[in-house]
Amino acid sequence: MSMKFEGVPVASLELQAAVVKAAHGNGLLAVAHATSLEDTLLVLRAGTDALTHCFTDLAPTDELVEAYKKNNAFLIPTLVVCASLTGEEQELRDRFAAKAAPHQLTADVKENMCQCLGLGVPGATVKHSYETVKKLKAAGIDIVAVSCPTPSLSGEKHADPSQGNGLGAAAEGNSYR
Repeated sequence: MSMKFEGVPVASLELQAAVVKAAHGNGLLAVAHATSLEDTLLVLRAGTDALTHCFTDLAPTDELVEAYKKNNAFLIPTLVVCASLTGEEQELRDRFAAKAAPHQLTADVKENMCQCLGLGVPGATVKHSYETVKKLKAAGIDIVAVSCPTPSLSGEKHADPSQGNGLGAAAEGNSYR
């Protein structure tokens, strides 16, 4: 477990496989959210197509690479979330937020962005996430950087929800190899 959430149950392999099967049966990708190496392997065994977030609890393994390859799965690492989870690299978040123009981020959003989740368990480190990205990339696994536009506080529309979530285009056109 990468996060301090004792007692939160993890769905069984059978249940997760049923969710993946239902998604695929409806022509959808199955994208999972796992926060530990163990849970990542579980959802990959269930047949998921992609994972959002990288785990921080352990270094990546060869078993992980093989599981990604078996599914032809890809990773959306969200490294800034991983660093916030472990409480590392605060100065990087501050520097990034400082570069945003006032019309890009309101003061409230900027303050929230710079806060640290600090939910990592002892031994968790963003370096495990970096190692995972490097290891998967070296093995030919797609690493996808996704930016999810949201309506601004002024009500300005940035994305058209009727056009889907954009994940397919990101997976096809913006992967890092």
